[in-house]
Amino acid sequence: MAFSTLLKRYLDTRKSSQGLSYPPGPKALPIIGNLLDIPKETPWVTYTAWAKQYDDVISVTAFGKVIVVVNSAKAAKEVFERRGTRYMDRPRVPILDLIGWGAILALMPYSEAWPFQTVKTHAFLNQLLSEPEQFREHIKHFVAAIVMSLTYGYDVKAKDDFLCHLLSEPTGLGESLFFRAHP
Repeated sequence: MAFSTLLKRYLDTRKSSQGLSYPPGPKALPIIGNLLDIPKETPWVTYTAWAKQYDDVISVTAFGKVIVVVNSAKAAKEVFERRGTRYMDRPRVPILDLIGWGAILALMPYSEAWPFQTVKTHAFLNQLLSEPEQFREHIKHFVAAIVMSLTYGYDVKAKDDFLCHLLSEPTGLGESLFFRAHP
């Protein structure tokens, strides 16, 4: 029973990893992978030897999990800075989409919208830090800037932007009518 479970897990792992391209590395054993090749003490010595034999970026496996090791500063700069957007992402958690939290900046996966949202959120937070007593004005400006950008492609730069002010005026009118209707 235990053998058949291990065999099924091994076959499932092989099937799911086929088609993916990983960096070169030492030959792995079935099921346990390179577990016996990686020493518990001073593994960096082994990684350095493998880097000389294979490449600066190597991959090893342990029980079906792939471990990618980056062995030099040059390779790290190449992988994480120059090609970083190719590998950058957060784990996918389907429940976040189901409960409506999929668009929260801290939880959303990397996409085309992510850099835009990050820039706008940083600008809003910087305004909030510089003048916390005017948080309502900052929120109005932030919402108006997002609406103008998404609807018209207009990038609101200044805090006192005329078009942004025009957009927030109808909101103020509706707000005042609502509060006057409900004393």
